[in-house]
Amino acid sequence: MKKTKIALLAIGFLLPFSLMAQWTKLSSPTTKDLNAVCFVSGQTGWAAGKDGIVIKTTNGGAAWAVQNAGASKDLNTVFFVSEQTGWVGGKNGIIRKTNDGGGTWTAQATGTSKKINSIHFFDANNGIAVGEENLVLKTANGGAVWSRTAGRPTDSDDDDDDDKDGHSLNKVQMLSAQKAFVCGDDGYFAVSNNGGSSWTVQPAGTTADLEGMHFVTEQSGYVCYKSGGVRKTNGTGSFTAVTAATSKDLNALYFITAEKGWAVGDDGRIQHTTNGGNSWVSQNVSGVTAELKALHFPAATAGYAVGKNGTILKSNGNSNGTTAISELETLNGIAFYPNPVNERLIISLSAAALTPGVAVQVIVADVYGRTVASVACKASGKDLVIPAQHWAAGAYFVKVIAGDRIANGKIIKP
Repeated sequence: MKKTKIALLAIGFLLPFSLMAQWTKLSSPTTKDLNAVCFVSGQTGWAAGKDGIVIKTTNGGAAWAVQNAGASKDLNTVFFVSEQTGWVGGKNGIIRKTNDGGGTWTAQATGTSKKINSIHFFDANNGIAVGEENLVLKTANGGAVWSRTAGRPTDSDDDDDDDKDGHSLNKVQMLSAQKAFVCGDDGYFAVSNNGGSSWTVQPAGTTADLEGMHFVTEQSGYVCYKSGGVRKTNGTGSFTAVTAATSKDLNALYFITAEKGWAVGDDGRIQHTTNGGNSWVSQNVSGVTAELKALHFPAATAGYAVGKNGTILKSNGNSNGTTAISELETLNGIAFYPNPVNERLIISLSAAALTPGVAVQVIVADVYGRTVASVACKASGKDLVIPAQHWAAGAYFVKVIAGDRIANGKIIKP
């Protein structure tokens, strides 16, 4: 059968790979402060915040719909384990759950009126919620029952007999059904090896309030705090300062690998590193000065930050430069075949289109923004072959970058 080559176009199939800038400001349906954000794919996600506001997108932030979570108090955290199942939490001990993507929400009994700051689930059953005054709740059944852990995080130097003046716990993350980390005020950091039933303090080397935390693996994690403070840890109690080259207070960070990550904070500050925090560059968005409060990268090419006054920003994961503001030039003369693709995808890197020796990057992602193939090479006039036999049936987007030029296209795997 004859194979037809189809040229990659720089228009027509721009999503999800529009490289207009590292970060762009999205239209928001609210002016209320957004305190939390969570995506289950590059396209589908939620944000939550002041006065119980919950918003959802299913098209990568191009449009958002307001959802009624049945809460009028501020929501500080949102977490979804799938497109259907998720939780929000906030003031007065509120935790609400949805099993239909946010269409309806059900209140869950927490047994507390203390503020919930962070919720994280390892799977649909095992989760931990933390909040003010040393509050730690855990569940093993999706929140049907939340129990206060008897072994909540405590410091051996803490002379308080109750929780009234205890640490505010600001962030929790589960790495497995058993392993979890938590951070909070006064430099508080602790680890649990039994699903949150008991905790062991790991001194973080600072007395600053730890506002943000993210672990890529059990051996690679980061925390952030005021005045541009960032520390990385190996998860066993060793912390190293990697200050993020800014004096602004930082509220959240997220790493997509042990080396590549972002931190966000006051006055619209966005800092980016590609070497594990050894150096950072600014990726601020022109005209955005609102405090950024939460950050999530569901894919290497899709990240979202939210903050005050309903601010929503989106990143394409680009690392080059500081604040890019224009599109890359069109890259013509690139073709791919066959389409539909079966065993392998062939990218024709014609000598007429590319200068020999120029660096070329090819990225293929599914409709959820998840990368299924990423290849870097030098232009040589030869075809590039990418195995495709293990890809699931569906649509895929192809991006070819050569220097300051880009081509985009779409293929189908039957």
